[in-house]
Amino acid sequence: MRQVRHDTGIDLPQMKAFSEGERSLIDAYLGGMRVEPDALRLSILGGILRRAYRSGDQLGLDAAVIAKSIRLAAEVQVAIQVLSAPGKERREFRLGDGPSAIAGPIPAEFNHAGNWMGAWKLSIVGRQQYLVDRLIPLADHLYAGPELNIPEVTSQAVQLFRATVTDADPTRHPAFGWSRDYVASCTEKSAHGRAVRAFSGLELSLIEHLTRRDGGAFERTLVEYLKRHEKHWSATDQRRKDPEGFLAEGAIWLAALAWDRGLRFHIESDYLPWSWVTGELFRTPFAAEGAQG
Repeated sequence: MRQVRHDTGIDLPQMKAFSEGERSLIDAYLGGMRVEPDALRLSILGGILRRAYRSGDQLGLDAAVIAKSIRLAAEVQVAIQVLSAPGKERREFRLGDGPSAIAGPIPAEFNHAGNWMGAWKLSIVGRQQYLVDRLIPLADHLYAGPELNIPEVTSQAVQLFRATVTDADPTRHPAFGWSRDYVASCTEKSAHGRAVRAFSGLELSLIEHLTRRDGGAFERTLVEYLKRHEKHWSATDQRRKDPEGFLAEGAIWLAALAWDRGLRFHIESDYLPWSWVTGELFRTPFAAEGAQG
């Protein structure tokens, strides 16, 4: 059993609470009510839900609410991808068990690689295979307009992420070799280069160990990833209080995928909620609502 601890340095009374408007919106969705959001409201809702599951412990949210926040956030992210995919035909996406569907299309600029990867990670963690199935074909039709400045490394990551599910050996996919070469080409001279070398290389190793079904190597690499995550996000007081760093989201989805494929390991870390890895969090009656597509 490996341990990596997280100290945010935040007392609950100091945590910025949801605004009244945010609370009303999140309560409406988690409580089963449905409104008709447009693209902007979908994005805002996704942001609110991310705050809910990332900061749930600090905010005192019930585990079932955190679980449903994760699953609804995944649905929101996938809805954005589906409704903004190429084409002008009318399409719909239903959130959870709501009585009404969200209509599209919405602007194509929402259909980009960053949104796709966020949706993919959450869908894997939430065990929402029906959402994964929706995302697989959409990976070939992502918007890449110059105003978004989506780098090639992000586009390659989309292809590699998809290959972890669709390919028997994702390490043989061209995106794996491309990404490995890219990591090797990065230097410590820039913040981007340091981040790539610190995290992207380990993500490639995790995919390789997952493919080889080497649980011991997977655990050792995961521990190193969490240590680097801790070092980065605890470097300053500002980072320690940033919810962006409360969870090692780049590793959680791979750990959940590995667990579901039979690899066994155990790590105690606030950055890697264990019930998320094993899927136990999503086996509560409240969290299970809307789990089927």
